[in-house]
Amino acid sequence: MNDVIDTILLETQAAGLILDPEPPKLFVRPEERLTPELEERLRQHKPAIIERLEGQRRELEASMKRLEAADISFAIIMTETDGGLAITQQYPVQGEEAKRRAWASGAIVFHPDEMYAYVRLTQRERKMLHEFKKRFDTTVRCTR
Repeated sequence: MNDVIDTILLETQAAGLILDPEPPKLFVRPEERLTPELEERLRQHKPAIIERLEGQRRELEASMKRLEAADISFAIIMTETDGGLAITQQYPVQGEEAKRRAWASGAIVFHPDEMYAYVRLTQRERKMLHEFKKRFDTTVRCTR
């Protein structure tokens, strides 16, 4: 682990920024939250940051594929806080009957590919996805 890279990634997360590596480029959104100081630190350490994020992406994709192969989704209960949505409970569900029971209990079920996409969204986008899935229940599935 690299303490400098860890610190920069924590700072971007605290600022509500999403980093999207597309080597050799590193996209930052929403841009209006990026301070000049953080932008300079991102530039200085861009190759190492991209390498770290690409490694995390590969791990997430491998996990997503394992979960999809086992037909495991996640039931999530969220509450709204001053800082946005907070996950108050989450648990894995396997099979259609378990998913229906989770929906009936008030949870929202996210398939592995939806969770993969979810972690790359801004807080505002996460809230929109949550509201969309809540409104349309199990009839809608978001995909990449």
